[in-house]
Amino acid sequence: MRATVKPFVPPRSAWHRLRDHYGPGVYSWLARAPELFVKAAQRWGLILDRYHDAGHASLLMVTHERSNGRTILLKAWPEDKRYRNEVIALALWVGGPAVRVLHQADDLGIAALELVGTEPGGSAPPGADEYSVVADALARLHALGQAPGSHHPALPRLGDFLADEMLPRVRRRMELQGPRPPLDGAALGQRLVEQLRQDPVGAVVLHADIYRENVLFDRERNPVLADPLPMVGDQIFDWAFWTVYYDLGRGTRARFEIAVRTAGLDPRRLRRWSLALCVDGLLYYREVEDDRVSVMEHVIAGLAGDLGLTVVQEWRTT
Repeated sequence: MRATVKPFVPPRSAWHRLRDHYGPGVYSWLARAPELFVKAAQRWGLILDRYHDAGHASLLMVTHERSNGRTILLKAWPEDKRYRNEVIALALWVGGPAVRVLHQADDLGIAALELVGTEPGGSAPPGADEYSVVADALARLHALGQAPGSHHPALPRLGDFLADEMLPRVRRRMELQGPRPPLDGAALGQRLVEQLRQDPVGAVVLHADIYRENVLFDRERNPVLADPLPMVGDQIFDWAFWTVYYDLGRGTRARFEIAVRTAGLDPRRLRRWSLALCVDGLLYYREVEDDRVSVMEHVIAGLAGDLGLTVVQEWRTT
């Protein structure tokens, strides 16, 4: 006798990704997720189609409006805080280059999002101008996140993240791993992590997770930022994150220079913040034995040259 398969069970790959992110406690939520999607679809007049199998902290369901067939993405979060912070930020960025929220259901932890491009995941990037147009989009988001009333009290603060999460984990991992001879960028860069200081003027609502997969492109190949981990703090965090992680190991110099020009940043200060985020990532990659260790070591060598932290001077920006 064949077993009956429950409709819209999340794909196995999504179970693995969310387990890796949240731990095995997420399994009970994943088992309930189909029911949550059904309720949201009934509430908003949608027809469930299929999962869009992407993302490490949420589930995405492709749906279509009953009235006109328009494609809508439903996004469901296991963690209420993450859901609320994301929809708060996207509401603050309305009118800017960010994903648009059409509906939200606080009781379900689900939001209906406008489709970017012609397919889930967006259109192809614009090519040679990709870094420049993404930088312009990020600057526009920051401008919206500087407006009066945009610093929503529920959003986390960058200062708390640095003091309570990033610095403790850097110290803990350094103690466990120890410096690696002959010259360890992580050991040399730890003091930069400890010395990070925010500019008290001009705090913005940060995206704080600007990986390439979190920047979509619409039909005209304009960038639309998605999947934020919003915080309120110094804009330099976003620029440093984008410089390092948008396309790790590729185009670092180009993004660094574009960030300096676009946001009017002190290049030496941007370099220090970028290096601090590199150190945080390198220690994590070493802990989990990730293949990107050597890539990050190469990025650190390039960034650290002008700071006198290594003997390697791969490139220079003044």
